[in-house]
Amino acid sequence: MAFFWSRKRPEPVRVPTDHIIALHYFDDVEIFQAVVVDFALRFDDVLDHEKLRLALERLMQIGNWRKLGARLRRNVRLFLQICGTCLFVDADNSRQGQGKLEYHIPTSYDEKRPGFIYEQVEYAAKIGEHPIGCKIPRATSRPLVAGNVAELKPLTRSPDTPTTINDFLYSDRPQLSIKITSFEDATLVSLSWPHTFLDAMGRVALFKNWIAVLEGREQDVQPLHGYDSDPLITLGTKPTEPSALAGRQIQGFSFFIFILRYLHELLWYPREESRVVCLPGHFIQGLKQEALEDLSKEEQKGDNKPFLSDGDIICAWWSRRVMEVLRPASYRTVAIMNSFGLRAALSRDLLPADRAYLSNASLGIYAFTSVRDILTKRLGVIASKVRESIAQQGTREQIEAFTALARDSIAIKGRGAIFGDSSSIYVVMTNWSAAKFFEVDLSAAVIKEGLPREVRANALGKPSYVHGDSIFTGYSARCAFPIMGKDAAGNYWLSGTLRKGLWSEIERTLEVL
Repeated sequence: MAFFWSRKRPEPVRVPTDHIIALHYFDDVEIFQAVVVDFALRFDDVLDHEKLRLALERLMQIGNWRKLGARLRRNVRLFLQICGTCLFVDADNSRQGQGKLEYHIPTSYDEKRPGFIYEQVEYAAKIGEHPIGCKIPRATSRPLVAGNVAELKPLTRSPDTPTTINDFLYSDRPQLSIKITSFEDATLVSLSWPHTFLDAMGRVALFKNWIAVLEGREQDVQPLHGYDSDPLITLGTKPTEPSALAGRQIQGFSFFIFILRYLHELLWYPREESRVVCLPGHFIQGLKQEALEDLSKEEQKGDNKPFLSDGDIICAWWSRRVMEVLRPASYRTVAIMNSFGLRAALSRDLLPADRAYLSNASLGIYAFTSVRDILTKRLGVIASKVRESIAQQGTREQIEAFTALARDSIAIKGRGAIFGDSSSIYVVMTNWSAAKFFEVDLSAAVIKEGLPREVRANALGKPSYVHGDSIFTGYSARCAFPIMGKDAAGNYWLSGTLRKGLWSEIERTLEVL
């Protein structure tokens, strides 16, 4: 009988001078551990890549911003293997939260242990002449599937850029990777990181303070909030009202059926594809007018005019497109889930607006309808369901109540709560419009105008295209659709993943619009 101690994989040598802190509660969750995010901005100008690099290096030297270069680790957990059976044994029982993620923050950064991975590639050609650069989506005059996400990966990430969280855990690699691709008339600025690191609005804070240094305004760099403590540690611990979703949790046998349906979709249709869609501004405004007219025909209480945001319209209209090509049974429930950022709602106390909070701070807002209704009812009716869900579930009291449900589910079941019923089909929408990525201003780094300003809508040093992509491990991104935002010309951009073959059907439905 063999008794021996072993680890799953060798971890990098721990540096005794590193500052060790635990990840925040809402960062160290299973779904975020499964995702590595790629993000890119296309600029129609030539940028000074060295200025960008030096500004980011300098930011990491200001205050607690050195946290950006933290190495990701998991608390020591040894395995006692007895006749092929692995048992967890804590290496240091005096520490709590064994097996949890933690940050190891170097005291300073140098060539041996940099704060971020940096790569710069230069092509002696215009972006339209490059075999991949020419495939970066451009705005269209009508709704169109404008690009293939997979085709752009060679430009947005390097071959050795991590694809799983283990690539960070079992190396001394920093979490943030920067790749700047320079053409004769354009620049692509690409970032990659594990989702545990930051969310969309955390990305905004990163750019805001990076740009402050780039422009020589170091006095405007915000303090980094939650450096070694979790500002959201009490969120959801004392709810004052029940969650509006309390009766919608999928549990017991219903959960079993829900998982069987989900697995059937993935196993029966294992291959999937990701695409980029351009929705012209005039088209969205036409849909919005149609939807508001729909609501005006409905019985309205009082004198309040109906309100629908562009995001409400896009969520409803796109969910209809997805159901048209999926063709599920008409009785099934459609759960339209919107990712809802918490920073504005918590700005009075937990997440002050004058501080930069890079960690994850969002929750799901759910609107429920049926396949039958989404295909047959007027657009305004479905869009109003999305709007009502945000109004109902986005209050501070409901945020506390929802978070309480999530905490209880994680504590009891080891996973977040899932809402709907056993027949539910999820359409997950993440609207980055509030982040205003198309307004990121790197004009301080422009060394040469690329596309003449008189023939473009975006200003000097502001992006003409925003690109999002994610690599999932153990999960599928199917039916998840980030809305990248509205460009300077008023066009909306979204991307997403569907089973292989359905995007060609989406293209056919768009052709007749």
